[in-house]
Amino acid sequence: MLITPVFAESTTTDIALDFLRSKQDSTGRINTGFSAPSQWSSIAFASQNINISDVKNPDVSLLDFLKTDIPIDPSAATDWETKILAIVAIGSNPSNFNGENFIKNLEDFHTDGQIGDICSLNDDIFGLLALTASGKLADNKIKQDALNFIIDNQDETNGGFGFSAPGCEWYNTSTDMTAAGLHALVSARDSGMEAAGFDDAIDQAKNYLFSNQNSDGGFGYSEKSDSDTTGWVIIGLNAAGLSSSTEAKNAKSWLLTQQSESDGGFTAFDWGTSEFVSNATTTSHAILAINGKTWISKIYQASTDDIIPTSTPSPTNMPTPSPTLTPTPTATPTTLSTTNSNTTNIYNYSSGLGQDTDNINKYLQNQTPKEQINQVLGEKTKNENHEEIKIENLNSGLRRIFAEIFFFLGIATLSFYIGGLNQKKKVSQKLL
Repeated sequence: MLITPVFAESTTTDIALDFLRSKQDSTGRINTGFSAPSQWSSIAFASQNINISDVKNPDVSLLDFLKTDIPIDPSAATDWETKILAIVAIGSNPSNFNGENFIKNLEDFHTDGQIGDICSLNDDIFGLLALTASGKLADNKIKQDALNFIIDNQDETNGGFGFSAPGCEWYNTSTDMTAAGLHALVSARDSGMEAAGFDDAIDQAKNYLFSNQNSDGGFGYSEKSDSDTTGWVIIGLNAAGLSSSTEAKNAKSWLLTQQSESDGGFTAFDWGTSEFVSNATTTSHAILAINGKTWISKIYQASTDDIIPTSTPSPTNMPTPSPTLTPTPTATPTTLSTTNSNTTNIYNYSSGLGQDTDNINKYLQNQTPKEQINQVLGEKTKNENHEEIKIENLNSGLRRIFAEIFFFLGIATLSFYIGGLNQKKKVSQKLL
């Protein structure tokens, strides 16, 4: 059967783009279609090298809308995934788009080795697409987990993918989700990712699509061909490098017959009116499909100027510790050297003892460190014109000795020395 497109192929895209423009409201939003029509429209415009800052009605642009369309309380990972695809498509940074880190917001849904709802495969497929498009800005482990989860949940019988994961409620495979899964797998592979069973998973997905093509060339969610499913399948085949295949050409021919003669949009069944009407989402996918494009028009190339906003704790002012000398560990303790200038300094600063430095050094030169410290702490100090100094009058000098010992010998060495001061326990207790 000869299939005739509604418009000449050279004008089909232009007419479809005009339809998208006609659906823009005063906030800049593209307001018809299901599932994020503004994001899909942005990708479609970008695929035709149209700057969305020029898509206005009358003064507010589609770009203005995207910048302000931030989920206040996102309940699903998909709230961020289509936005990331659109942001990358228009050449912007998904980690800092109008001050918002869309990548982090998506990656916060990573749990239990997958993204979002454990029973949803849809959010993993589009999550992998979004993170792949984000390039090096995305977390490699999260991407790898999503990839592994997708492969692990490919149907073992027919090789297709479903919106839900196997074993979950409403699970069944479909051509649209299999096409999306194929797109995600191929894009991940082309970006350099690896996984067990990678090529086999891709081949199974392609075979599933080919085996479910209708005789009219289109694809359907159930059986009868529909524009949404056919558009998705062609996009998946484009991603897999199969845009020139017989299957893709036949699907494209069928899709072109679904363009509305009255408004130029691509039609889909509207469950509210029970009629086939044009909408922005279906039309955006059709623009990509018939032009050999995909949902990932480019991979974001991060530069050194890219700033990734993240929530960071406020710096805490920590007290600056007093400098101490860390003693070098030795197998056995060594005696204090009478020629060590540190020894001389210790006693020079210990004026509370009233002791001559040279005499102390001579007196201590043949004693062990433990004996030297004990001697310094316990020896009765004599003065030419005074009686024996009382223990309590030594307090000031002894404290200075401790300060100097801490400084020059280190806390560890001092602790070792003080352990042997049992015979002078009373003095030690007063000082400590």
